[in-house]
Amino acid sequence: MATEPDVGVEARRPARSLLSVSAYGADSAAEWYEPCRVLARFIDRTRITTMALSEASGRSITAWTA
Repeated sequence: MATEPDVGVEARRPARSLLSVSAYGADSAAEWYEPCRVLARFIDRTRITTMALSEASGRSITAWTA
């Protein structure tokens, strides 16, 4: 019996100006929906106007606010 890939979402804000959103095991665009939703809520809640994004190893999005 095949098992589903372990896909989890983690959002953390270790510093005031940093948000990291990770999707573990996300192999398709559809699996990025929730991580992107978390990031969008963060942007909306903090009313960020400028940010830099970087994608690390295809599994996480990190945003630095300016």
